[in-house]
Amino acid sequence: VILYHTHNAETYLPTAGVSKVTGKNGGVVLVGEKLKSRLENNYGIRTLHNQTIHDYPDWSRSYHNSLNTINGLLKGNTDVQAVFDIHRDAGYTKKEATTVMINGKAAAKIMIVIGANHEHWQENFAFAQRLEECADKYYPGLLKDLRVVQTSRYNQQAHPHSLILEIGSDLNTQEEADYAIECFARVIAEVL
Repeated sequence: VILYHTHNAETYLPTAGVSKVTGKNGGVVLVGEKLKSRLENNYGIRTLHNQTIHDYPDWSRSYHNSLNTINGLLKGNTDVQAVFDIHRDAGYTKKEATTVMINGKAAAKIMIVIGANHEHWQENFAFAQRLEECADKYYPGLLKDLRVVQTSRYNQQAHPHSLILEIGSDLNTQEEADYAIECFARVIAEVL
């Protein structure tokens, strides 16, 4: 599994005091570390977590920059089964929309985003549907949505199991995001 971040600066306002840490790795990168640790230590899945900053100094080139990173990583790792670009959402006025209780503990809801502006997007979508089915079985409510965006690719043309994971929003805490990804690690492992 490869994990990376197109928007490294994204973080969690209640924990960090800001929504972005410009030019630095934010809370989404900590979520990536948590996912890597869980996949490797609990499920024996070799995981590469790339922390290259793609969104600084020019935010508008973030996806261009991260595509170069992903293409390089895929060349050196031909056995990759899944690629996740980890983000967090924004634009919410109430935290309830991006939070769910799982086993009595608050977790950030996860939205999977699929870019449909390339010819093999259905493979990414089918992978997302399998993840959704498994998540609904073990952690009802953890997945907020599968969002298909017709006008974008989000670098998902690079691999047939490439998805964006939006872990909560900037209104969630780091702890809620970390708990969400710990749960979702089981889902990824089961599907793979």
